[in-house]
Amino acid sequence: PVGEDGVRAALPTYRERLMPGGGVGAGGYGGMGGMHGMGMHGMGMHGMGGQNNDIPLYRAESADNTDWIFPPPRDLSFPAPFAAARQAAKEQRKWLMVNLQEPEKFDSHKLNRDTWSDETIVELLRSSFVFWQRTVGSSEGRLYKERYRVDDPKLPQIAILDPRTGAQLLELGGFVHPEELCSLIMDFLGNHSLDDVEAKETRSVRVADGRVAAGGGAAAPEETTAANPDPNPNPNPNANPDDAAGLPDAKAEAAEEAPMELEEREIVPEPEPSDKSACRLRVQLPNGVKVQRRFPRSATVGDVRYFLRVHTKDMEVSYQNFELSTNYPRQQYDDDSVSLEDAGLTPQAMLFLRDLDA
Repeated sequence: PVGEDGVRAALPTYRERLMPGGGVGAGGYGGMGGMHGMGMHGMGMHGMGGQNNDIPLYRAESADNTDWIFPPPRDLSFPAPFAAARQAAKEQRKWLMVNLQEPEKFDSHKLNRDTWSDETIVELLRSSFVFWQRTVGSSEGRLYKERYRVDDPKLPQIAILDPRTGAQLLELGGFVHPEELCSLIMDFLGNHSLDDVEAKETRSVRVADGRVAAGGGAAAPEETTAANPDPNPNPNPNANPDDAAGLPDAKAEAAEEAPMELEEREIVPEPEPSDKSACRLRVQLPNGVKVQRRFPRSATVGDVRYFLRVHTKDMEVSYQNFELSTNYPRQQYDDDSVSLEDAGLTPQAMLFLRDLDA
């Protein structure tokens, strides 16, 4: 009704509560239960990547009443139980990454805000992992916590599992900055392959104060590389090398051969850390040393090759004649004129340098 002054009285206030587990197509939202074609059952969860998942469990997890400051990435996390996520990773030949969240700790909220929203991290997860995120308060989260004996000080936990064996290969506790996590993931992908006949079991643990401790499992690739013996040992130190070679002047000519001239050119400037379009490359040298640098997307394979020649020129071992390749999938990069973007090395990649003079 309108009062004498021509102003309508305010509507009475009231409060309603949405019931968990409802929604369109499930009897919720004011009796719209008949609209199954618009509900989760009708969609078949295609909006979550086309996977035929456990719908009731997904509803239960989605109905978590946690007051998130920064909500978790629902479109990134695999919405089915842990066993189904592991099976999907096995079938897709991807690693399984788990994030067990503790909403009572602000680090969990920071992971949602900073790490899981980072474009580079999202790209890495979609290409190489099945990502499974739960809270410790959920039924699946409690089962995982008990099964893998996750202690409270390690929460929130990030872990990489081998989907073939369920073995935990990497474990991180607390908040991990996206740039640091990207570096760790690229290291992991460079040192592990699902093509291995025998699943390796290595473990790295980040405790609450930020320290990283490694232990157990297979030897690190750096140790393996450093331990390689001389490929051409001389069994008789008193033997005449000229006689053995059959070419009297071969050694002398090799010693007098001038070293490869390094062409004079500008090194491509490194983009600023704030430049989200930059390409991040990590290159593992034969001696185990890893070189990390950012390049513009427009930079070429030749620019990277020249940078590595200059960078290693003054090192104990200099690499001037080499090839660059990725480990998984295996691909060699020989065309120096191709841009990093056209070569498929953006936004990040792990490369391996093979010394052709070795």
